[in-house]
Amino acid sequence: MLNFDQIKEEATNLLLKMSFVDRNGIEFKFEHIVNCNPERVLNIRNNKLVREMMNNSNIISLEEHLKFISDYKKLERSDFIILDKSSSEYVGSINFKKNKDQIEIGKYIGNTDYLKRGIAYESVNCMLRVLKNIKNRPKVFAKTKVNNFRNISLNESLGLKNIHDEGDGFIRMELE
Repeated sequence: MLNFDQIKEEATNLLLKMSFVDRNGIEFKFEHIVNCNPERVLNIRNNKLVREMMNNSNIISLEEHLKFISDYKKLERSDFIILDKSSSEYVGSINFKKNKDQIEIGKYIGNTDYLKRGIAYESVNCMLRVLKNIKNRPKVFAKTKVNNFRNISLNESLGLKNIHDEGDGFIRMELE
C-alpha cells in the first residue's frame, strides 16, 4: 500500500534543499507553492502556452487558486515553484501527486524569458532523483498531450517511456 504522506514529506524536505544551474549558469531553487505569492503564481500558470498543454486549460482565478491553497493540506500532492535565485523571478512549477497507487509528475515553464534553457529538464531531474531514492517507491509516470512533442522528448531524455495512448488526447509515460 502506498504511504503517500511519508513520500510527500520526505520528497518535499529534500527538494526544498536542492538547487540547480541552467545552461546560462543561472542558479534556481524550489519554493513550496503554499509559501508563494498567489498573483505571481497565476501569472506563470495562466500563460497561454502553459494552459494549452494542461488537462485544465481554463484560466485559474485568484479566488480558485486561494481555495486550492486553503484546501492544500488535504490534497495528496506536492507543488513547487521554480525560482531564479538571483532575481526571485517565478519561472515555472514542478509537482507530484498520488494517482491511485502510483505517483504522477508534472511540470511547466510559464515565464517565457526562461524557455529553452534546460530548466524543465533540470528541475524534473531533481524531483526524479529524490523520488528514485525513496524505499518501496511506487511507479512514477507523467501524462502529456499527444501533440506536445517538446514535452514528450523531454520526458524521454529523463528516462520516461511512452507506454500507451490514454485515449483522451494524452499519452502515459512511465519511469523505467
